[in-house]
Parts: sequence; structure tokens; C-alpha cells
Amino acid sequence: MRRLEINTIFLVLWTAYIVLSPLYIFASGLPQPADILVIIPAFLACVSYLIQYKGKISPLWAVLCLFVLLVIGINGVYFIALTDTHFVKSSLYYVFNVVVLGFGVLLFKEQKTEMVSWTRWAVMAALLFELILALIIDIDGASGYWRERGSFNNPNQLGYWAFLMACMAVLCAVYRDKIGLVDCLAVIIAFILVCLSLSKAAMVTMFLLIPAYFLLRPKAGLSRIFVGLSAIAICLILMLTPLSGWLYDHAPIVKSSGDRLMTIGLEADDTLAARGYDRLIEYPAYLVFGAGEGAFWRFSENEGYGQELHGALPTILFSYGVMGFVLFMTAILMIVWRQPALIWAILALTLLYGLAHHSIRFTGFWVLLAFIAGGRNIRRPKEEETTDG
Repeated sequence: MRRLEINTIFLVLWTAYIVLSPLYIFASGLPQPADILVIIPAFLACVSYLIQYKGKISPLWAVLCLFVLLVIGINGVYFIALTDTHFVKSSLYYVFNVVVLGFGVLLFKEQKTEMVSWTRWAVMAALLFELILALIIDIDGASGYWRERGSFNNPNQLGYWAFLMACMAVLCAVYRDKIGLVDCLAVIIAFILVCLSLSKAAMVTMFLLIPAYFLLRPKAGLSRIFVGLSAIAICLILMLTPLSGWLYDHAPIVKSSGDRLMTIGLEADDTLAARGYDRLIEYPAYLVFGAGEGAFWRFSENEGYGQELHGALPTILFSYGVMGFVLFMTAILMIVWRQPALIWAILALTLLYGLAHHSIRFTGFWVLLAFIAGGRNIRRPKEEETTDG
């Protein structure tokens, strides 16, 4: 089979993965249909690349491999000592996610234009699919709010996924050097899904993403900056004028979103202790050696009970120590280094979401990283042509 045909098959599988990514059939923490579909092709693509280049890897992949090996090592030691299978699952999450990252970057390397075009339509299809499901499936009122979860297992998953899809749509517009109707509709649908999920972290980051695009987009002229400032002004007018009261009374999604945002910092699970941040101070030794991801009962006063640390970067630091944190942040910086300000803003917003949730484990985060890392291969030729001209 020719190389082009193989790459096309891989591209179809990548597209199918994005379309199926919101479909959760099994319990959280288990492979979902999209994961099962892509894991073998992604692994084969990475292995074939290593064979082709005789095991030579870039500094980025060297850092990521060291990080994964450290994760496996720390979790392995604790698994032997404490026999909690969560340590094994946590290691597998990172192995799978790094493989997916590699798969996406390799596809960008082989088929730049097709990767953007196919991903753009896949994002739109996935969002439409999820919007239909969110409007059909019964809503979850267990938290005291009527929160949609769509095809996911909980509303926070829906909100974060929708935000990541909006980021992907924005990146597609940046890579195409223009924003089209499909991109606008994708962001609008993602915005609706985020509001339906009532995820506070997702709503805050989504509200910041839209003006960030207009203000920080590469080659943004005064007209685009004006549009961005106008969008911010309109939002302030809607919030601070009598019109906000009318919308609050007549638009249920506005009322529920507003009510939810007004509870930021007031609910029991909004405290640092409830999120598990206090263990960073109470168990300082783990900041050096790492606590692994598992046996959370070690950090609870109730024997046999405990929960994970609800924070992305704090989890990396606490679970894998200073060395793991440095390796992970080095990889992140290598991906965004010398990238446009908008790329930095998008990644910063995903990490902002991660202040309240362990968002790094979510495969969609690594798909976004792949799209950011692979995007270098699109912009460089244009930059070189501009320099030569």
C-alpha cells in the first residue's frame, strides 16, 4: 500500500476520532469508542516513524518520553507498595495521550492542508452531534442546577470538551488565515454547549476565548481589534444595563448561566481545601519525590476514602514531583515557543480551566496540543515566503 493511501487512512481515523470523541458509553476512566478506534493506528504511526528515522527523535519527544517514563516509574513503585490499580490506569492515560499527540503531529507533517480542512469539518460535525444529543438526553439536576451533560458522563466533561472544540475551531481559522461561516457556527455551538453544561470554569474560559481571538489574532488589523473591543463592550452592556434584566427573565440559558457564575467562590467545593490544594502544604515531601496518582485515601482523614487533587498543574507537581513538573512544563513551552500570542492565550486558557479540574488527563487537551505543535508546519512556509519577498 502506497504511503499516500496509508496517510489518508490515518487522516480518516483522526477525523473519526474527533467526531466520536464526545460519545461516552463506558464509565469515566475507561477507553471510549473513539479511543478504541484510534489507539492501534496511532501507535503504529509512531512506531513506523521511529523505524523510518532509525529511532532519532526531536528534543520535544525526548522530553515527553522522559516525562512518561518518570510517570510510569513513580506510579509503578507506589502500585507495588499500595496495590491500587489507579496507579496503573494513571500511567496508561499519559502513555495513550502522548501517543495521540504524536499521531496528530505526524499527520500534520505529512498532510498539512488536509489536516486543517478535515479537522475543521470534523469539529463542526462533532459539535452538531453533541448539541442534538444535549437537547434530547435528560438533564442532570443532581447539583441543584439543571445541567446538561449530553453524551458525556458528567456536565464538566461536556463543558471542557466544548471549550476545547472552540479552541480547535479558532485554530483552524488562524491556520486558514480567515474565519468562515463554519468556524463561526462551531464557536457559537460550542458556546451554547458550555452554557448548557453550567461548568463555571468552562464558561469563564469560553467568555475570554472569543475576544482573545479578535485582539490577539496574527496580523490582526485595527478593524479586528475594534471588533474584539466591541464584543467586550457589548458583553458589558448586556450585563450592566436593564437589557440584562430582560434577558435574565426571558432567556432560561442566560438566567441559569448567570445564577451559576454568581456562585463562584461561594459553594463548598470552590475552596482550595475542597479541591485538594491543601495537601501541597500538608505533605511537602511529595513535592520532591512525587505521590503518584492513586491511593488517594492517604490524604483523607476518613480511612479508605479520598479524592484526587482537582487541579491540572498542581496534580503534576504533587504526583510526580519537581522533576515531573519541570519536564511537563518544558514540553509545553517547547510546543508554544515562538508561536503567536493567540496560541499562548489559548493554551493559557486551557490551563486556567485546569485550576479547578484535572484537565490534563482529558485526551482532548493533547489533541489540542497536537494541533498547536503541528501548526508550525503551516505557518513557517508563509513566513519564509514573506521574508524572501
